[in-house]
Amino acid sequence: MIKEGPPGCVGFANPSGWMNSDIFIEWIKHFVRYSNCSHESPVLLLLDSHKSLISVRALDLAIQHGITMLSFPLHCTHKLQPLGRTVFGPLKRFYNAACDNWMVTNPRPMTIYDIVSIVCEPYTKAFSPSNIQRGFQVAGIEPFNPEIFKDDEYLPSSVTDRAAPNVVNTILVEHEMTVAHVDGMEPEMPVVHHETSFLNKVSPRKS
Repeated sequence: MIKEGPPGCVGFANPSGWMNSDIFIEWIKHFVRYSNCSHESPVLLLLDSHKSLISVRALDLAIQHGITMLSFPLHCTHKLQPLGRTVFGPLKRFYNAACDNWMVTNPRPMTIYDIVSIVCEPYTKAFSPSNIQRGFQVAGIEPFNPEIFKDDEYLPSSVTDRAAPNVVNTILVEHEMTVAHVDGMEPEMPVVHHETSFLNKVSPRKS
């Protein structure tokens, strides 16, 4: 499967297509082999927060080899992950172009055994030292810049002091029709006052 792949590469397969804890253990061993990390020469390993990366075995193996594992906060990798900022985008573009070229020059369907040889050149171009260094810079990691993000980039996670219009105070039942009055909102249809019955106050149904 890794025929004609980048020098020193390894390949692992999982039926789900996702990383799992067993594969991550093998990846750490590969990382140790090529990074030469140790307690005398420690390294910092930046990770996302996928559950497959957090296990006792992985943590023990990292500690054994002088690796400090640091996970990005949830929902922040689009801003803080260096490779996601400046490497994965170019890799996708280069790979798509390489696939288009392969399909033009090969009169047969592409299989999983062709992928590694196709991605080899795009990988080398995308994972250039300048792209990687740029990723750490725009994420504010190196050089360290806690002011790298502007105030408006935090707006999606901001809160408001406006009352949430989701508390049902009264339910009016009339002729098999329910009209709900919600705080801060007027009912969309007129309320008829004859032959009505009121139910106790309830909370919104949980989805």
